[in-house]
Amino acid sequence: MSQVPGVSIVVTCYNLEAFIEDALLSVFAQDYTGPVQIIIVDDASTDSSTELIEHLINSHGENKDITFLRHEKNLGIAGTTDKAWAMAKYDWIIEADGDDIQFPNRCTQTMALAAQYPEAGLIIMSHECIDEQGIPFRTRHMIADDDTSVFVANGPAMRAAIYLEKGEAFPVYKDAYGCSMAIHKKLLTQWGPLASGNGHFAQDPPWQQRAFLSAPVVWSNALACQYRTHATNILNKARTFNTLQDYINYELDVCSYDYKALLAIQCMLQDARRAQQQGLTDWSSSDVDTCITLIQQYHTAHSIRAHWWGTSIFKRFYLVLKHYSNFPLRFKRYFLSRLLPLRLIAWRNMHKR
Repeated sequence: MSQVPGVSIVVTCYNLEAFIEDALLSVFAQDYTGPVQIIIVDDASTDSSTELIEHLINSHGENKDITFLRHEKNLGIAGTTDKAWAMAKYDWIIEADGDDIQFPNRCTQTMALAAQYPEAGLIIMSHECIDEQGIPFRTRHMIADDDTSVFVANGPAMRAAIYLEKGEAFPVYKDAYGCSMAIHKKLLTQWGPLASGNGHFAQDPPWQQRAFLSAPVVWSNALACQYRTHATNILNKARTFNTLQDYINYELDVCSYDYKALLAIQCMLQDARRAQQQGLTDWSSSDVDTCITLIQQYHTAHSIRAHWWGTSIFKRFYLVLKHYSNFPLRFKRYFLSRLLPLRLIAWRNMHKR
């Protein structure tokens, strides 16, 4: 009788005292029959998260393979993920953020897909969105075709076409949320850690790119977890737009996100160049060149947007005229709709609702 393979779950936490109990209890309640390694990392929280984690381990962690690590210094999500994933002892690593709730069969469904597609490097499942109180308000299926429950991109040409959004349309969304991803440890061995210095950036896009460049990718419409939106999410927080200041704050939040996005994009640009130089990808050289060009365009767009509302209206017009032809489509729309002063843009958006 063959042995059931193990799986590692990594739970990261930073100042999530309001949600960490629900998150950990959902991880402890997994119904998977094989070995489950649980790695919990607190990234130097300043609230009571650490005490809550220790209490939950003591009260609910009996007979479970649990490792708890607390950072003395905040490393950021990419830095924390690097450290946690390096501790994983099984081939498949599941991300489980400290503010999300895992469905009981998350591990079971992930490992069923892993067994069905043994060459895969990345599994992208779907998720349900919940608010701060845990009330569901949206389901994000990663496959647009209702008749397709699983989709696989095996060969390099198909993976490149999906990632670069070229050629025929595929029924999948390439931009996954980390909360519903599982990554094979072979990618860590092949690529190494993300954060060589500053780890304060989202780890999801760089790891997605690494997988697309080097291994088959599997999508599933099965639900992995409940993704929570709350006040500390920069872009995905639950918001109310009642006043002019609410709209102004949103515009400023979008720009503040770009500072962290730039760190992730720099990592992705470095990876794409490494892939080409070190043979880390099976893509054609022309597809890698296209990928590098696309990342450079996003870097320019995010760099401009990060300083957008601190730039004079004359310079904003100049930057749009200079770079417009190289902006990705969604940035073209963004910049053209925000050439006027911030308060006027916020007022216009408020009266559109």
